[in-house]
Amino acid sequence: MTASFPLLFSPLRMGPRTLKNRICCSAHADALAEDGMPTERTVRYYELKARGGAGLIMCFGSASVHPTSPARDWNGVELFDDRVLPFLRTFSEAMHRHGVPCVAQITHRGRRGRSSNTWGRMYGPSAVREPNHRETPHPLEPKRMREFIEAFATAAGRLQEGGFDGCEVMASHGHLIDQFWTPNANRRSDEYGGDLANRLRFGIEVLRAVRERVGSDFLVGIRMTGDDLVEGGLDGGACQEIAGRLDELGLLDYFNVIGASAETYRAEAAAVPDMSFPPALYCPLAAAIKAVVRVPVIATGRINDPATAERVLRERQADVCVMTRALIADPDLPNKALQGRLDDIRPCFGYNSGCIDRIYTGRGVTCVQNAVIGRELEWADLPKASGPRKVVIVGGGPAGLECARVARLRGHDVVLLEKSQELGGQTRIARRAPSREDFDGACRYTPPPSAASLGSTSGWGPRPTPRWCCGRSPTWSCSPRGLGRCVRPYPASTHSA
Repeated sequence: MTASFPLLFSPLRMGPRTLKNRICCSAHADALAEDGMPTERTVRYYELKARGGAGLIMCFGSASVHPTSPARDWNGVELFDDRVLPFLRTFSEAMHRHGVPCVAQITHRGRRGRSSNTWGRMYGPSAVREPNHRETPHPLEPKRMREFIEAFATAAGRLQEGGFDGCEVMASHGHLIDQFWTPNANRRSDEYGGDLANRLRFGIEVLRAVRERVGSDFLVGIRMTGDDLVEGGLDGGACQEIAGRLDELGLLDYFNVIGASAETYRAEAAAVPDMSFPPALYCPLAAAIKAVVRVPVIATGRINDPATAERVLRERQADVCVMTRALIADPDLPNKALQGRLDDIRPCFGYNSGCIDRIYTGRGVTCVQNAVIGRELEWADLPKASGPRKVVIVGGGPAGLECARVARLRGHDVVLLEKSQELGGQTRIARRAPSREDFDGACRYTPPPSAASLGSTSGWGPRPTPRWCCGRSPTWSCSPRGLGRCVRPYPASTHSA
């Protein structure tokens, strides 16, 4: 079935590795680590995507290279201690069992954070606070700067020792390297500030130290923005010039291009666009970078289905497509697309609830579309029931539909009842809000045709009574209530207009 998506499922040489297809899971915060170490839950979370057919697994978003940039505030991975090595080996072995290269992100967040979490000093190029976190950092001194550069190289070396295929140097989302790049954060007057060549110096020294440590048989890539979309920040032209200069060094194997920054609340929301944003919105930024570099370019930004990814590749906007949130919603998306099972793909609609909102509070990743996510150890491979039962489910909202689907997959005889003529419950109301037309997406994976294909029976009509249900002689019945209406009794105003 590669004829349907010939470019998406074509191999690609990237540095010293060959990808079997162009589908990439990007490094992202999953908040599944414990005490700074990736856990068995972490391994299983990513392994499902490798098993599902992804061509490249990137992991450990914002993994820290130095204790002054801890990752435990949102349960991330810390690479500045040798105790991480056995965890890295376990992880890489799991990905390699499925023939997929794995790359981890390495970074120092600089001024992006809060010292109240650790009582340690925050660092940045200059004493300019980030509008988002609103804390003034301590300007980096040359000695500490050299320590950080060495920390990046050492973290890359640990990944190599742990069996990883590469590392991705983080220079986006307002982290330390791109803090040096942007005039919004860098007000230095020494050799690390001023013109662009000077502002690039710290990042280049990091890249050189990393490449010197790991050699040529190890992927080294960079994640950068194609436009900060922030007043006074790096625009598209500046980012294109930066990419061209970095490519000329011959140190990098790929560029991973996002849009926006994270230095302001508005830009942070734009960096991980939700359902209110159009699909593939940052691919033109990737195309601009691709025009000035010689190595593969990876595009990001709501590339949520195989057809969109194929179009991006066909239009030569990028060489690889990040489909991270699509792979969270359905880790088997690549294999399903390759087999032509497009109707069986559970789509991502950009709720940004379980995969984004939870992360900023340190809670592990989940997915509105897929209840298995974050619980792969328990639910990824549900066994068939010991014996079939007759299950009556009253209510065709998101919970009722998922209950019917899972019950049928486990071998039960399912009857789903819904009083209205359309499934979806209260999501049908929510989708009427501006820019929320896809809010009922959680119910589109199991509409009547799909339910019927699983062997479920759907019924329409008045809400059945307990007597009616008992007359059907069910072995088990369920009435998912969903979210009740929240009506607040506001008192009449005592103020005149």
